[in-house]
Amino acid sequence: MTDMTPGRFARECREARGWSRDQLAARAAVSVSTVARFELYGQLPNARALLRLADQLDTSLDALVGHEQPGQPEPELDEETSVGSAAACESLGIDLPTLHQWVRWGHIRPITTRDGGDYLFDNAEVERLLIQRAGAAL
Repeated sequence: MTDMTPGRFARECREARGWSRDQLAARAAVSVSTVARFELYGQLPNARALLRLADQLDTSLDALVGHEQPGQPEPELDEETSVGSAAACESLGIDLPTLHQWVRWGHIRPITTRDGGDYLFDNAEVERLLIQRAGAAL
């Protein structure tokens, strides 16, 4: 399997939704030239634009910029040290849409996505975020 460039991945996500560049740009509140430069030349837009594009394309920021490639083999899972979306939400005191938004923004990284779109997280990652949130609340 060949690695997919971030621009090509973005284009394929956009085309899978049946959107033109104009439509994606309007939905993400970025210019059409920003979308075109990213798709065609791999020119990364600013962080705010990347977050908006990832949100509209319903993908993680890591996937959008090429840090994780679609179709990679799933990592080995240790059920004793991992937790699903529902348990992560309960531990963090958030709802599922917020968890999905945090994943897209890169605040928390899932180990993998299971059937039905449920994420699987490393317990240490959830604990790291709990500690970070507790520190911010002080």
